[in-house]
Amino acid sequence: MKKLTIYAIAFLMAFSISHVSLHAQHAEPPNMLEFFVGDWEMATNVATLIHKPLFVYVYTSYKPDCRKMERDVFSNKQVVKYYDDAFVNLKVNLNSEEGMEFKKKFNLPLGLTLLYFNEEGELLTDVRGYKSVSDLLALGKSAKIKSETPIDANVPAMYIDYINLKMQYQNGVTEPDFLYDFCYELKHFNDPYKHVVEQYMGSEGFAYPTTIRNLQFIFDFADDIHSKPFDMLVRNKHHYSGYYSREVLDERIKGAVRKEVVTAATEKRYGDLKKALAVIDKVNIPNPNDFRLEMEALYYEKIGNWTEYIDLVTNRLNNTEVESLDIMDFFAWKFAANVNSKDGLIDALRWSKKLINSKPNNYHYRETYAAVLYRLNKRSKALKECEMAEKIARNQRSNNYTTTLELLDVIRESRTLPKKLKYTNGSYQ
Repeated sequence: MKKLTIYAIAFLMAFSISHVSLHAQHAEPPNMLEFFVGDWEMATNVATLIHKPLFVYVYTSYKPDCRKMERDVFSNKQVVKYYDDAFVNLKVNLNSEEGMEFKKKFNLPLGLTLLYFNEEGELLTDVRGYKSVSDLLALGKSAKIKSETPIDANVPAMYIDYINLKMQYQNGVTEPDFLYDFCYELKHFNDPYKHVVEQYMGSEGFAYPTTIRNLQFIFDFADDIHSKPFDMLVRNKHHYSGYYSREVLDERIKGAVRKEVVTAATEKRYGDLKKALAVIDKVNIPNPNDFRLEMEALYYEKIGNWTEYIDLVTNRLNNTEVESLDIMDFFAWKFAANVNSKDGLIDALRWSKKLINSKPNNYHYRETYAAVLYRLNKRSKALKECEMAEKIARNQRSNNYTTTLELLDVIRESRTLPKKLKYTNGSYQ
């Protein structure tokens, strides 16, 4: 068994262990097989710890067999119950980085594959293609090694408490205070919680949505643009203005949109991107056009389509006025760090020049200008501009110019410009 700290064990265990089924209401099992939220290493650590074999569903979102499997088989109650009790279940997108590693390691085809492993991560069975409910149940029963092993005595108490909460829920405990607390526990352990949140919102505990407790609840769970809390937050922003600043509320909304865009990119679902962009058009946030551009560009960045990224950004920044100068600096830096097209870098240089002409004492803008110059092989001028940015920052007694100093070292040592040197949170705000 791998060496893990007690906190690491608790974290890994908590991600998504199907030891006790979650359900929507009245102690019913979930409608779909729930998969572990984490990667292969995390899943194997959990499987080793609780002595369960692993089931890995390798899929591609565009294959009909995969959609049929998810629609007709993983929704079957017998499959859900058996696999929830018997396995640590992991879902791997073949088009993801982890999926590519699986493909190479196990020589997988470009299609649906079902893999069964023992608790140590050793491959037991490799099955290709669509399988019916009866086939999947038979495969699971033949591959299962241990189905009723008690949880290890060394499992942290915090996880034992969490299992107890899940058991209470399975046994029909639905009092409002219990549901309220259970929602936060599910979120803390990164388990699916949307159905429990909606169950609480339909209870007597949510009869008065504008109490401080329920306002906080809505804010905390408004992290999914398809959820009831998000819809309520957007429709009733005025109720929250007395408890949160406008900036905090706007960032909460944008965070949910950003999460949807990243998910859309992971699954390569352009339609979901469009849905996220449509939300921006409906919510009242500052600089909506800039944020829309940032999100659409983020989608192309995440799927690695830099051609579309460059076309999108250059068309917008070269032909329309931006709502904030900061977004121009953001994209100029993104181009400096990621784009190899000379034409694209020349565009970025033009944006940076415009910025420092507008605000010559903004050292953030000047360091971006230096980075673009450096990418265009104008090292001496880049060094001069970066030194100027450092001087401005010192004169302003700033304590936030680490990026400038790191960029200076990169230029002086003629190193490759790091992609994560600036805007490490992925946003210009």
